[in-house]
Amino acid sequence: MLKPRKILAFLVSTAAAGAMLFSGPPGAGAQPQEGAFDDLIDFVLRGTQEDEDGDIWTWEAEPGPSMLAREIGPPLLPLVGPTGEEPIGPDLAGPDAPREERSRRDIGETARDPFAPLGIRLGVFMIRPSIEIGVTATDNVARSDDPVATVGLVVAPEVNISSADERYQWELALGGEAIFYDRDEFNTETLSARTAWRYDLTGATSLVGRAGYRRFREEFSDPDTPGGSAERPTVDAFDATFGMEHAIGRFVVAPSGFVERAVHDDVPLIGGGVASRRALDRTEYGGRLRAGVDLGMLSPFTEIAGGRRDYDRAVDDSGFRRSSVWGELRGGVVIDRGAKLSGELLLGYRHEALEDGSLSDIDAFLVDAAILWSPRRLTEVRIDLSTDTLATSLAGQSGSVVYAGFVTIARQVTPRVQLAVGGGVEYEEAIGADWHDVTFTGVAEASYAFNRTASLAARYEYERVESTLAGGDSEAHIVGVRLRLQR
Repeated sequence: MLKPRKILAFLVSTAAAGAMLFSGPPGAGAQPQEGAFDDLIDFVLRGTQEDEDGDIWTWEAEPGPSMLAREIGPPLLPLVGPTGEEPIGPDLAGPDAPREERSRRDIGETARDPFAPLGIRLGVFMIRPSIEIGVTATDNVARSDDPVATVGLVVAPEVNISSADERYQWELALGGEAIFYDRDEFNTETLSARTAWRYDLTGATSLVGRAGYRRFREEFSDPDTPGGSAERPTVDAFDATFGMEHAIGRFVVAPSGFVERAVHDDVPLIGGGVASRRALDRTEYGGRLRAGVDLGMLSPFTEIAGGRRDYDRAVDDSGFRRSSVWGELRGGVVIDRGAKLSGELLLGYRHEALEDGSLSDIDAFLVDAAILWSPRRLTEVRIDLSTDTLATSLAGQSGSVVYAGFVTIARQVTPRVQLAVGGGVEYEEAIGADWHDVTFTGVAEASYAFNRTASLAARYEYERVESTLAGGDSEAHIVGVRLRLQR
């Protein structure tokens, strides 16, 4: 049975979004829509002036995409809200353009939806709150080989606050998602806070930074989830990056430093007691140096990075020393052909040496990309490729390497109606152990905007996992409907 007090508690913890939804000073004018979450913006469909039938759609231009919108990783489709499963990922690689070029390209290259929210103007700040309420149903909520069907209530508030002038840009995104099922052990709660800023010291030098926090639950099917867990284990993840970008003519250099922190809560067991996951608690820190040449439509770059991963416990329960040092060398190209084609593609190599000589070092080829292509008016294709290395507490295993690819196609049928379909595959291979997983995903979504305040989205998702681990195979179908209210 759904517990109203739990729903109320979650809403109170993220009340900022709902509280401002229909408030604001009189006379607040139309404002451009910007991204609300890191990792969550797939598309900004551009306002093509004329469709195939000759009808003219007009809406005013917006000043460029959100600083929090362009990160490598599998995309979500519009109006679905955060899922809580995406890890905090690296920034898109490649040098930024000098400020004069950046400003010129930002103004007018994207156009906003005529049903975008007006936002609330409060002094120098623009505030955009929203909330999604809906239902979801699945035939395999735990993504296991023993399916359990269930229905859940979805509540997902969010608020985006931004401020900018000629010399600086700042953005803060707060939000969360909760799904309340009729069995508490399957409930999911995700909280997220991210900020990004940029300050132009001169026309050629800028200071940039990011910071974020996420609280989410891992899946029962994760190899590091203890057997017999009574609920999905919780993780708190923090990250921060600070750097500088400097242009010398068309040559751009961008040094930066970063730190990441992961804390894993203990998890209660079905038979009583708790299982500790402290062996996974760790801090990672290091630096990156990017350098490239801004050639306009195609800008090549290189990047070198290095860091250390320190575990809180020098020796884990199995007697392994898991702390490590790592290095990466990457190179690629930034593509900028305006509304037709944009994005980044990079290739590289990573080597990670673990302190314990009995654990295998991690070597991985890197492929990362985020490409947005508009093959015809009002249609956009996004291609995402990513490579990640994951830590583990499993005895004898160093970690795992995950390669993922996802393609999403969105079509603006009318100013009110948008359709989107997508599909992808993810391959995870263990290092130091004999197992791998392949995950296939397909999605389809349709959304309808009633007005600037309300829209409705229906979504279907299919997921199949093929694993060499015993009991690792699973198949799931998920359907959901959400009403989005925004200001």
